[in-house]
Amino acid sequence: AYRVLGHRLTQPQGARTILVTSAEDGDGKTVCAANVALAMSEYGRAKVLLVEANLRAPALASLLGFKPPQCFAQQLREHKKNPMGTWTIAKISQWLHVMAVDTESFDTPELIDALGIELAVEHFKRLPYDYIVLDTPSVLGQADVPLMNDCADGIVITAIARESNGAAIRQATQMLAPANILGIVLLEG
Repeated sequence: AYRVLGHRLTQPQGARTILVTSAEDGDGKTVCAANVALAMSEYGRAKVLLVEANLRAPALASLLGFKPPQCFAQQLREHKKNPMGTWTIAKISQWLHVMAVDTESFDTPELIDALGIELAVEHFKRLPYDYIVLDTPSVLGQADVPLMNDCADGIVITAIARESNGAAIRQATQMLAPANILGIVLLEG
């Protein structure tokens, strides 16, 4: 199913920068973002950068089973002081690279630097990646995603079958308007 989703997202005129979110926490955002990035990069079809933009509940490094060479959140802080500095990006494979938070050295911030993430993504767009997939927080309960959606060409919303709240999904899509919502991915619970 993720291969089909990845294929549909990479169709001509498809989105190059894809933001993956959900209405509420626990609806499979990180699993979906990682699997879509893996599917897109599979067999060298595309060079993909997967970015953990969910600084409130980072889980990407744990899910992928690696320790980031440098914490993405710490790099965001450093680039506020030195915008021209270099970025350290983990190479999972030749075709899949990841910017993830090191949860061992990172303290969850009270406020997310959405502008810093947006500037980082604008920089990453100038690098030789075919696609950038952003794993973000949920829409409801904070302003992170509505502030970040300008840096994405399209948004994928995840939901859990028979568990996710339909009213919350409608509210989240309204909050994201007029962003380009590519669709809702319904995951098995």
